[in-house]
Amino acid sequence: MSSPSLSAPLTVLLAFACALITAGSYFAQPLGGVIGLSIGLPAWACGLPVTLSQIGYCLGLLLVAPLGDRLENRRLLMVTLAVAAVALIGAGLAASATAFLLACLCIGGAAISVQSIVVLAASMVSADRRGVTVGRVTAGLLLGILLAWPVASMVNQAVGWRTLFIADGLLIGLLALTLRAVLAPRQPAAGVSYPALIASLWPLWRAHSELRWRALCQALLFAVFSLFWVTAPHVLQTRHGLSGTALAAFGLVGVGGALAAPLAGWLADRGAARQTALTGSLLVAASCLGWALLDSLEMLRVCAFCISAGVQACHVISQRRVMTLDSRAANRLNSLYIATFFIGGAVGSASASPLFFSGEYLPGVAGTGAALLAWGGLVRLELRATRVTSALGDR
Repeated sequence: MSSPSLSAPLTVLLAFACALITAGSYFAQPLGGVIGLSIGLPAWACGLPVTLSQIGYCLGLLLVAPLGDRLENRRLLMVTLAVAAVALIGAGLAASATAFLLACLCIGGAAISVQSIVVLAASMVSADRRGVTVGRVTAGLLLGILLAWPVASMVNQAVGWRTLFIADGLLIGLLALTLRAVLAPRQPAAGVSYPALIASLWPLWRAHSELRWRALCQALLFAVFSLFWVTAPHVLQTRHGLSGTALAAFGLVGVGGALAAPLAGWLADRGAARQTALTGSLLVAASCLGWALLDSLEMLRVCAFCISAGVQACHVISQRRVMTLDSRAANRLNSLYIATFFIGGAVGSASASPLFFSGEYLPGVAGTGAALLAWGGLVRLELRATRVTSALGDR
């Protein structure tokens, strides 16, 4: 059965779903110390919940998301949402560190339902609307990451972290029932077995050089994004004396940048994908340079907005393109792209504290270099595409 046209209210619902699902993987980031005291997690291991969520997400992308090219997509989405709901409620009820960490691994793995939503949304619109649609839906992903910090802090202060996780699980359960009612089934064309699907990932990676370049460039940009947002609390607290509500409010600046996603998709649909991606990556590089050179709260706010906007704009352009490389393998191509993307984020998160404590200007310098590398990779990709187009035109 073919899916109906994607209406504006359904687009908003899917974006909200992406935000709600993604936030669950990041609630533990600002609450590591509080949760650790409650369940007996040592101070040195308080970063493990988010790390395990990211590991679970990458495993889910590589082992579960490819099933979207074989199984009926709505049913697969319902299963992953059910797992997410149970895992979140389990995290809220966990009586030990082991149980909580296992729940975090499952929360991350089930969060790949976000990518199922993106592929479903893209399949429900014509090619000339695909960019703006992907932009609107994926804006929810970045909004979920950015809003998790202030929301988790405020809810924890009001009712405690356990209620936060349980409430998110219940909301996702309700969301699953709603999406089941409004989404039509989508049966993919591929009829290959699961082992064959997994075995095809490496050949697909090798066969599509554009996938490799876009994934690696976006991994660099997401590393910059993670580098900034992991370092920002240290800078805001030690240099500018921000805490509590003021610290949480700073995260809302990045939310404005995340809203660049629909604009980037709109520009891509009107033939400006190349210019948008190159401008976005240069914006990230310029922001990081300012971050390294200028010690001011105003500059940090500009960086928060511009880095979020630039990374999200480039992501929308690249994801839109990756999913059109082979319609029969859209889920697998998207899985490879997003897995690489999040590996870059993990590297950025892991390197943030060592760089900051080695020299407070070093994260900005590293971010500038990574963003310029990504810009150079995108320039190479566009020049190659131009040469191919010219060669075909000469025939």
